[in-house]
Amino acid sequence: MPLPLRRPSVRVLVLALAAGTSGLAHAQAAQTSQQIVANALTEASGGSLGVPLCAASKIGNRKVQDARADLEKAVKEKDATKRAAALDKAWKSASDAVAAGDKSAAGFYYQARIALHRGDVAAAVPALAQLEQVAPDCDRESDMLRRASWGALVNVGGGLLSSDAPAALALYRDAAALSKDAPLVALGLGVGYMNAAQRDSSIRYMTIAWSAIDTDSLVMPYRKQLGLNLGVQLQQAGRHADAIPVYRKFMASEPTNPDALQNIAIAFRETQQADSAKKYDEIASTARQSSGAATAVDYVRRGAALFDQQKFVEAAKEFEEAKKLEPFNRTVLFNLALAYQRAEDGPQTMAAAKALLAIEPLNEDGTKLFVLGARKAGQEDAQMRGGTRLLALPVAVTAKDFKAAASGGTLDLEVMGREAMDMEGKTLAPAPVKARVEFLTAKGEIVGSTEQVFDPLPKGEKKSYRVQGAGSGIAAWRYVWADQPEGLSLDAPPAPAASAADAAPAAKPASRPASRPASRPTARPAAKKK
Repeated sequence: MPLPLRRPSVRVLVLALAAGTSGLAHAQAAQTSQQIVANALTEASGGSLGVPLCAASKIGNRKVQDARADLEKAVKEKDATKRAAALDKAWKSASDAVAAGDKSAAGFYYQARIALHRGDVAAAVPALAQLEQVAPDCDRESDMLRRASWGALVNVGGGLLSSDAPAALALYRDAAALSKDAPLVALGLGVGYMNAAQRDSSIRYMTIAWSAIDTDSLVMPYRKQLGLNLGVQLQQAGRHADAIPVYRKFMASEPTNPDALQNIAIAFRETQQADSAKKYDEIASTARQSSGAATAVDYVRRGAALFDQQKFVEAAKEFEEAKKLEPFNRTVLFNLALAYQRAEDGPQTMAAAKALLAIEPLNEDGTKLFVLGARKAGQEDAQMRGGTRLLALPVAVTAKDFKAAASGGTLDLEVMGREAMDMEGKTLAPAPVKARVEFLTAKGEIVGSTEQVFDPLPKGEKKSYRVQGAGSGIAAWRYVWADQPEGLSLDAPPAPAASAADAAPAAKPASRPASRPASRPTARPAAKKK
């Protein structure tokens, strides 16, 4: 069966949030949620308690009066220790009043406000809910307390989304409890969960934010990043049909955005809407060409279109252009080798397959393409080397996903067991396979590496591995078959050095040294000439 062409995946646009405007400095990023909220309420008060302009202004309970008096002392107190003691005393009075049955707006208002001054979000949220229930006219006062608190959390959390997703998520969760899932908070949660690789949660919150993209001024500035990333997340989850309306809504304001055009084309193709997919592929290609910003993906798409028309030489030229931009892109290298193979260009097929195998030495399809190229080129020795290697592969390794972030990269691999044979044609028992995974910059410089051992697997059995790389600037990857047996290189063996007898003019030349392995495999590779 012919090897299939590989199509580009959805294009990801990294989403980052700018800091908010609550006045908290980014240096406070190391603070806890409790400290951030407490400081925000202290600053918002400005040394004065004020009077709520609603039913909470009427205090009929003595303990609530005491709580307010102690809160006022705390607001005016500049000494942190004395302020904390006054807040503790105020909290006890307010809590005692509520526990004794006080259901007044004032009781709930001061209980909530004292809790926020102490940074206790968990205690403040139910008190605010009770206040809003018993005194709807206090909604404005409640909203002011909520906004001062969650705004401060968002301001700090936004600066942590790309560098420390768990810490950012902790702040955003408290902000969500206070804000009742305000679109800006939902946006931050969506980004945080995306950076933490929790796709379902990311989609949930990004969807909340996206639903308000045309009405909420706080999320409007993130329209481009949010729309594209929500669409990508949906597609990565296999929900291509759900991604289509997201891209349509996005393109209502950016009809020529090449990333959206490219991704919606993929969504249409995955939902068996070939005509629409072709239409948007062509529009995306034109958009990038007109902007002078053609990417490797654009060349791959044009190459794929030509390949589908069986214009293999022209397709190879497009893939060559993609290779110039992304020399370590496995999709580009595989498609280049396949296009040359279909164009019946043996030497070029071999060269492209070797470039692929330099990145993925345990790639079964790449090895097959090398064998096919050598056969077409009439290079019997190279065909034999490739066939020997193909038979000896203990596993077939496939890269399923690769993600690069500011501080590292993640590579997901799927390993499938094979029935390996030695050079005598003897079946080899499954054994561990050692690899060294290298994470690279776009120029191929090594940022970091990690050793990975693939477990012994019976023929056809699969196992997934996730390899993490740390460091900045990671844009690509490759791995080395660390324990590759001797005799499996695709390169021709070096010619032996001439002996003194060989150099003597009067002497007969020595018999030609063997350029092939002493014994050949008993079986040929499964790949067939096309």
